[in-house]
Amino acid sequence: MNRKEIKLGKNKFLVIDLTEPLKEETEVYPGDPKPKKEVFSDIKQTGYQHHTYKLGDHNFHPHGDAPKHQNPEMQDKGFEIFGLDYSFNSACLIQYQKWGQS
Repeated sequence: MNRKEIKLGKNKFLVIDLTEPLKEETEVYPGDPKPKKEVFSDIKQTGYQHHTYKLGDHNFHPHGDAPKHQNPEMQDKGFEIFGLDYSFNSACLIQYQKWGQS
């Protein structure tokens, strides 16, 4: 888990990166499309390597476009409508371990 302390104005925040790398093997909700990586430009032919990706909305963990999914009147709205106060807020960290582990 990647953690970084950042400063916004006079306030300091501990940011914990919850993102996951994009992989074709990423587990998806049953029926949702799996990510697919395709070669766009091959280094042997063009001198550089470049890929394109096809993926569904829910391949990002976490993703912030929830308003689009739940409200037909907000199809052009994403995470940006919440602002920084929503993005950087208090959190609760729960340390989980199985019984008998220390």
